[in-house]
Amino acid sequence: MKKVPYYKRNVQYYLEKSYLEHKGESLDMIDDYIVEGFINQYISESDKKIINLALRKDVSQEDFDKFITEWDIEEQGGYKSLLLSYFMKQHPDLKYPEYIGPRLSGLLQFHRFRNLRLIGHFKKICTRFKECGITDILIVKGGAMRYYCSDLPRIMGDIDVLLHENDYERCKDIVKELGYTFNEYKHSFDLHEIGSDWGILDVHHKIAMVSKNEEIINDDLFARSKREKVFGVDDILVPSYEDMMFISLINLTRNLMHSTSISSVIYSIFDCMYLTEQPGFDWNIVKQNAVKTQTQNQIHIAIRFLNKFLISKLSEFYRDEFMENSVMYLYNEYFIQNLKKKSHSISLIGIIKSIFEYISFRPQYLILKRRMIRENRERAKFVLEKQRLVKE
Repeated sequence: MKKVPYYKRNVQYYLEKSYLEHKGESLDMIDDYIVEGFINQYISESDKKIINLALRKDVSQEDFDKFITEWDIEEQGGYKSLLLSYFMKQHPDLKYPEYIGPRLSGLLQFHRFRNLRLIGHFKKICTRFKECGITDILIVKGGAMRYYCSDLPRIMGDIDVLLHENDYERCKDIVKELGYTFNEYKHSFDLHEIGSDWGILDVHHKIAMVSKNEEIINDDLFARSKREKVFGVDDILVPSYEDMMFISLINLTRNLMHSTSISSVIYSIFDCMYLTEQPGFDWNIVKQNAVKTQTQNQIHIAIRFLNKFLISKLSEFYRDEFMENSVMYLYNEYFIQNLKKKSHSISLIGIIKSIFEYISFRPQYLILKRRMIRENRERAKFVLEKQRLVKE
């Protein structure tokens, strides 16, 4: 009989003892616990109200009047009120209060013009790329969604594009010649004007996925894309709906895990709903991308999160696989990380002050970490390299 790994036995104990709770109720599903934690952290009650309203297809005048008495656009600010302006555009038959209708229309116009600065830079840079022989420019993320939903402006901090690896290195000299500067990161460099912190273009050579196989689907993304005129530039590559869905799901989980762009979490719900409603949408492509990049966990968490809001639920096709991995996430969070925090000191003085805790907990931390790696090396490596889905 195969022995149950140590970390699984410990997490099962936590579940059986009802130590994992949400609002006083015991949860026996680990992914529920994780997703509920994200929702409580990032989605306020007023956010839930605008999401529930905007996702409904059949909204009566009475429903809207009740909502607008409880939801103050002045208090919510422009970013969230933009969602309400989308709703107004999609439901022109409803009557809107005199003090709200013009403001929402003005908000749409404001963001149309606000994006013109970005679009102008995009046109200038991409045109120069093409003149220098860089012809495969794949627009992704918010810029791609802005192209898909051209009648609905969105807040864009910058425009993201994906290039082939050899083009990625070449384009750095090109943008310098154009008078731009950039900050370089592992997956991309973000372009801005000298002396300004305003983003313009985020140029990627791979999509950040929290995976060791991130670039493996690049060729597939380019192959399934189509050439269109985007923001005034001919022959820009636009991703397939399925590839954009995959990128959106990955990005959603990254935003939830690392708080990289929490303001876009709400918009992700509507982006994903739009993409799945397109004719002929094929979930098999999304699943293939996840298998190739080994991002089934991230995809499952994103879908689980979306299903808390969407009326037509998405298929949770990676739940079993996630549950196998998730026990290690929780074990890492509640056992190993807890011991690490108790025994970690940033200075010699800190160790001296808490010598008892250091001596008591440090050996436990090191032994448990080694034991987990020995029992399941691949998953342990994935978890311990900052891939925890439950935040500290």
